[in-house]
Amino acid sequence: MNHVVNQLFKIEGKKMKKVLLATTALVMTTGYAAAEVSFSGKASAGISSKTTGIVAAIAADTSAATAAAKVTSAAAEATALTALNTAATTYAASQTTANETAYNTAKAAYDAAVAADAANDVKIAGTAANAGTDTSEVFSGIDLNVSASVTTDNGLTITVADDFGGGEIADYDDDYAVEAQTSDLDTPGVTISSGGLSLEIDNQAIDDRYDDSQNGDIALDMNFAGNDIGITLDTDPATNEAGMSYSLSGAAGAVSYGLIGTDSNDNDKSAYEWSVSYDMGALTVEFDSDKEDDADAINTFGITAPLGAMSVSISADDNEDWDASVSYSAGALGFSYATDEESAWETHATYSLGGGATAYVAATDASEFSVAGVEFSF
Repeated sequence: MNHVVNQLFKIEGKKMKKVLLATTALVMTTGYAAAEVSFSGKASAGISSKTTGIVAAIAADTSAATAAAKVTSAAAEATALTALNTAATTYAASQTTANETAYNTAKAAYDAAVAADAANDVKIAGTAANAGTDTSEVFSGIDLNVSASVTTDNGLTITVADDFGGGEIADYDDDYAVEAQTSDLDTPGVTISSGGLSLEIDNQAIDDRYDDSQNGDIALDMNFAGNDIGITLDTDPATNEAGMSYSLSGAAGAVSYGLIGTDSNDNDKSAYEWSVSYDMGALTVEFDSDKEDDADAINTFGITAPLGAMSVSISADDNEDWDASVSYSAGALGFSYATDEESAWETHATYSLGGGATAYVAATDASEFSVAGVEFSF
C-alpha cells in the first residue's frame, strides 16, 4: 500500500512540477510580450584606398631676415634655458607655491623658445617632399541597433537601446573614412518619455548640443509652443560638477531659427551660435553667428538655390573662409560635390538598388581617400 501511495505522490509531483513550470513560463512569456523589441542597422562591403604621410616640399629659405631670426631665436632659447635652470634651483631649495609657479612659467617660456628656434631651423634647411604611402583594403562590416520599450500603466514609455557590430563600414558622405565597428555591448541608453517630454540617460554617449566631438550623460528634450528645446548635462563624478549645453529651434512661416550653446566647449570656454533662415521659394538665405567667450563672433552668410533636380549652396564668413557645394538627385541616382577656399574637395555618388540597398563611390583630396562599395539598411 505504501509503495502505491509513494508512486502516486511521485506521479502527482511530476504533474505539479509540470504545472509550475508551465505557469512560470506563461508568466515570463507574458512579461516579455509586454516589451516591444526592434532591430535595425546596416551592413556594408567594398574596397578603399588612401595615402598617408604626404608632405609638400618646402624650399630652403636663405634670406638675411631668416638668418637674423635664427640668431635671435637661438639667443632667446639660451636665455630661457638659463632662466629655467635658475627657477629649478630656487624651487628645489624652497618648494613654495610661488616658486612652483615661477618654475612652471619658466618651463613654458623655454618650451616656446625651443619650438621657435626649431621652426627657424626648418625654414633654413627646407623640407623634402614625401609622396606618402598608398594603402588599399577590402572591408565588410555590420552595425546593429537593438532597442526594447514598454509603456507603463500611467502612460510613460521607457526605452533601452544599444548598438554593436563587427568589421568595418564606410562613412562615404560625411567623414570619408572606413570606420571600425565595436563588437561589445557597451552601457545602454535609457529614455523615459511622455507627452512630448523625454529624458535620456547614457553615460558619455550623448552628443553635446554645441560640439558633437564632446559627449554628455543626461539629456532633456521637450516641445513648447512649437519650439524644440533641449539641454544636455555632462557630469563629472570627481568634482560633482556638470557642464551644460543647450539648443532651441523652431519656425514661423518661412522663417526658421535656431540657437545652440555650451558653458564649456573643447577649449573649456562658453560659446553659442544662433542662426536664422528665410525660405523665399526659389532661394533660401541664412545668417549664422558663432561666438566663443570673449572672442569676436564669426558671422556667416549663405544662399541655397534649388534648380530642379539640382541644388547649389554657397556660404562665406567674415574670416574670408567660404564653402560651395552642388548636389543632384533624380530617381535612383544621387550626386554631391563640395569645395572650399583652400581648394579642398570631396564628392560622392549613390545609386539605389532597391530593397534598402545602395551602391556608392566617394573620394576626397584629404589623404587621397577613395572608396567604392554597396550597403543595405534594415
